[in-house]
Amino acid sequence: MMGLFSFFYGTVHTAAYIVFDRVAGLDAPIRTQPAAATAHIMSAIGADLLRPFFAIGLVAVVLMAPLAATSTVGMIRRLGGRRWQVLRLGRAYARSYARRAASMASM
Repeated sequence: MMGLFSFFYGTVHTAAYIVFDRVAGLDAPIRTQPAAATAHIMSAIGADLLRPFFAIGLVAVVLMAPLAATSTVGMIRRLGGRRWQVLRLGRAYARSYARRAASMASM
């Protein structure tokens, strides 16, 4: 359950960054054009990914996504025990990235 909460927190944090920092920072004329607004937001996010704490946070959320998607009992049955265990070995990498991102964000 702690892993699902961590994934939920990371997803909400990422969504809040996009909505409150990137979309709210757009000029009014750009907001009326969805294609231009999307291109502007993506280029701004790309520029932010050059900072290490943004990149590590994004990698942590991406690594936690398959773990969150397969954490239900139904998915464990569908995958089978052995394949599910192989997927779970990756959780150590996701945890280390999440810890690194949290420590860098607090600096």
